[in-house]
Amino acid sequence: MIDKNLTSSLNTKITIKENIKTSDGGGGFQTSWHDLKNIFAKIEYQNFNEYTVGGIKFCEQNIKLTTRIDKSITKENKISINNEIYIIKSINYYQKNYMEIFCIISL
Repeated sequence: MIDKNLTSSLNTKITIKENIKTSDGGGGFQTSWHDLKNIFAKIEYQNFNEYTVGGIKFCEQNIKLTTRIDKSITKENKISINNEIYIIKSINYYQKNYMEIFCIISL
């Protein structure tokens, strides 16, 4: 049975992107990211990290997305939310109907 409270909180449209390899005509290939599908998810902002490497300051935002289970989504995909690209770090399945996708973006 689907948790109706959770279902109603899946209110943000996100785009799942996949990496497509195409021939470059010279024996090699080029890769580019294309939209695979749009789904709805609940977004929870986790933590924000700042660190310095070689005198350069880096910032990262971690988020957790909750959505219906879709086994076609893997760590090889990326996620676009409001034109920002997030890298998938891990995927957890729970409650037989939902999955949690943990993502990070470098700011």
